[in-house]
Amino acid sequence: MYGNHFQRKYSREPPILGWSTFIGFVAAVVQTGIAICERSHGHENIALAYFAAVNLFTYVVNSVDKCIAQKDDPCCYRVPEILLHFFTIAGGAPATAFAMWPPLDHKCSKRPYQNWYICCAITSLVTTLCFIAVK
Repeated sequence: MYGNHFQRKYSREPPILGWSTFIGFVAAVVQTGIAICERSHGHENIALAYFAAVNLFTYVVNSVDKCIAQKDDPCCYRVPEILLHFFTIAGGAPATAFAMWPPLDHKCSKRPYQNWYICCAITSLVTTLCFIAVK
């Protein structure tokens, strides 16, 4: 009985989590590239400040949701997944990917969430790259 609970709680499905991490890493690289390009155009690190703030806020929101989930208190409301996906699209894909790994392990066993995360992160990347192409 205890062994089954341990396996279920800590088992991961590496392919999806691996793709999530890869996409989060690519998003971080793209965001860093945008920040460097914007600085070279004289925008004084606006893009860097934006991506840093969005990623920090996204990680904090994921941490709060994980804390509420662990307490299992009926008085506390969890953060809706649609809001977590919104922050991913807004530029928080690296923070969301980082939150899926220890010590937080947020939503690491939720296959539907990870599938939607991948879609949202790709949407964020495509939107960001289109933004660069238009400029």
